[in-house]
Amino acid sequence: MRPLVSVIIPTYNDACYVKKAVASALAQTYKNIEVIVVDDGSTDNTKDVVESFQKKDARVKYLWQENSGGPASPKNNGIQSAKGKYIAVLDSDDEWMEEKLKLQVQIFEESSSRIGVVGCDMLMIDTATKEEIPVMVAEHKDVLHQLLIVDYMGTVSCMMYTREALATVGGFDERLKSGQDRDMRIRLVQQYEVAFVHQLLVR
Repeated sequence: MRPLVSVIIPTYNDACYVKKAVASALAQTYKNIEVIVVDDGSTDNTKDVVESFQKKDARVKYLWQENSGGPASPKNNGIQSAKGKYIAVLDSDDEWMEEKLKLQVQIFEESSSRIGVVGCDMLMIDTATKEEIPVMVAEHKDVLHQLLIVDYMGTVSCMMYTREALATVGGFDERLKSGQDRDMRIRLVQQYEVAFVHQLLVR
């Protein structure tokens, strides 16, 4: 069965975290997915970690590439290899709550065909105190104007995109060393609508 959702996990020397990221993707209540880990030239045991999942779950795929020097390239390579109608990027040091993909797919399937991205709320972890800080997304009438002021929509791990929208705007700009997510969203919201699931679905 062709997966409806492709999960892209870009990673680089992050073996200590990527295990939790992959596990949280596979633990989703929405099961019609593929999980593509794109290794941007890691020199640690990332490959071994991913292969341990592959032995148990055929939905997990591993792609290795020479280090690109930035996070945009592994995201784009993962998207190019993806089979799903919807694309969700999960940073390798983040985790998803079990209902994340299900609730976002629901929004897409029941709403306007012009929605290009669905976001959600998240918990930020204070690395010093381990405190979990809720970050709630406020909706704005003029999404483009607000994005030009501040990237209020959260991290890339909060988003689910349509493949069509990403193809239309050209994906993530590999010339940028930072701010690729915001840059891509600025291009995207000029052509597509935005929706949110107002629940804490990313840690």
